[in-house]
Amino acid sequence: MDRRKALKNIGKGIGTISLTPSILNLFQSCQNSSSINLGFFNKEQFSVVSKLMEIIIPETETPGAISLKLPEFIDAYIYNVIDDDNISNKGVLNEGLNKFIDLVKSETKKEKINKISYKDWEDQLRKVFISEDNNDKITIAIKDIRKLTVGAYKINEYVGEKLMSYNPVPGKQIGCIDLNEASGGKVWSGTGQ
Repeated sequence: MDRRKALKNIGKGIGTISLTPSILNLFQSCQNSSSINLGFFNKEQFSVVSKLMEIIIPETETPGAISLKLPEFIDAYIYNVIDDDNISNKGVLNEGLNKFIDLVKSETKKEKINKISYKDWEDQLRKVFISEDNNDKITIAIKDIRKLTVGAYKINEYVGEKLMSYNPVPGKQIGCIDLNEASGGKVWSGTGQ
């Protein structure tokens, strides 16, 4: 699967992270930190979220979620920025993620998450994404993680400057032109959308 094509197809509506100076500061602190200081996730949840994010945005010829330290950012973002009324609320995210972990352990008949294969995680993730039940806490939590992953990826400095159309100082405003004409078909970086 070509990640760039997938991100183009996702479009502008999926990103839920607004790029503000405080978010940029949070992102840079995660990028520069050599240790992991968890705020929202526990160690097991963080390990699972990291695996899911790497499945969503894998390492290819460009850095993946782990290399870009997106799991650390998402943990800090949820802990510091998201209020309880947002992102389906923190309680639903926490409960849905725990239920997903229990489901995967049950389906694979493995008690420890480090014994569960990459393929098993990928298969279970695929089942959630094709699920028709959009009110299920597992589905809500996993889809929120996907939204946050894609949003964080799109506001990452490396991605914004190297993989997306980037203009550090916007020039003149030209309305009603095709994306291919404006940016060579690339989504603009720094919009968080």
